[in-house]
Amino acid sequence: MGRRDAVQVTLEVMQRMRALEPRLRVTYEPGWETRGNGLTANYEGALVHHTASASSLTNPNPTRNVLIYGRPDLTGPLCNETAPACTVDAPWIHVIAANPANHAGASGGRSMGPLPVTSLFNPRVRGLEIDYAGTVPMLAGQLYVGHLWARANADVVGGGDIQRVRAHFETSITGKWDIGYALGRSYDMAAFRRDAASVSPSTAPTFGDDMAVISSPGRGTAVVGPGYFRQLNAEEAGNTAPFGPVVQGNDRQFDLWRSMALGGTTAVWSTTVSRTDATTDGKTVNVPALQELADAKTQAAAVNAQLAGFQAALAAADTGKGGVDVDAIRAAVDAAVRDSIQSIDVTVNTKAAQ
Repeated sequence: MGRRDAVQVTLEVMQRMRALEPRLRVTYEPGWETRGNGLTANYEGALVHHTASASSLTNPNPTRNVLIYGRPDLTGPLCNETAPACTVDAPWIHVIAANPANHAGASGGRSMGPLPVTSLFNPRVRGLEIDYAGTVPMLAGQLYVGHLWARANADVVGGGDIQRVRAHFETSITGKWDIGYALGRSYDMAAFRRDAASVSPSTAPTFGDDMAVISSPGRGTAVVGPGYFRQLNAEEAGNTAPFGPVVQGNDRQFDLWRSMALGGTTAVWSTTVSRTDATTDGKTVNVPALQELADAKTQAAAVNAQLAGFQAALAAADTGKGGVDVDAIRAAVDAAVRDSIQSIDVTVNTKAAQ
């Protein structure tokens, strides 16, 4: 009997891949948890394909939409994961669907290994589409991701047996030849499986846990991970133990963590924040977060200069008179600034002085 818990299987495969290679970038297509062809998973192996589309580091995943939605003769999804063009130093895998996809067809080809001969093969094997033409070799980074994916699936759904990972040309009864390195020429899968089985954990530095739980008063609770965000309902929010402790923050921090999870830290600066101040004539407008930061730093510098000038003027006024306690005023100003900063929660709006 294979694995039927498709979402958990997907998370375990990604977790296993990142345990083998912490540098792996894992991204998730929205809706991956429920996407599938309508059949119930019964996973016991895995199948590797190529998309037959030319890809490059500047156009890494040209077949993504087809893999999600299908093509005129075959409805999507067409795989569980896809391997976009990438390098060995920056490997990347993108999750399309947890549930069975339309990728395998009927089985019974030339080299089935321990996998079953059946007319209904899709529920039995998970599918990886490596996004490249197949008439040329895949990039070294994609081959590396393929090895990681094969090893992880063998461990998670194959009982540790790497022979439960095959290429489409090995199981197809309709003449498929993927995965290929030239027209009609297929990769040596015995060597592919040996290399996959020999993958050992990388010594590269890790960039954090796979999944974490975040929470804030106005946003609720969510699970985030590399390229992944899912809001939890009340029942789910009460059972987050598998993901570790809940990270509490305010609503603005929650939004920041969500942006970092979905797009990486650099994506945070391309998101927009609302602003209403004298520069917008009192209207609410959206500005890039990086612009908001730059303007805030400029404003802070101006305020600091104003405070310094104010304090210098007070010190001059106090000379020889003893009527002004400069230290007390400075302490009062500092306290007011601290109170103002601590009151910030979601969005900071400013207005011209009256």
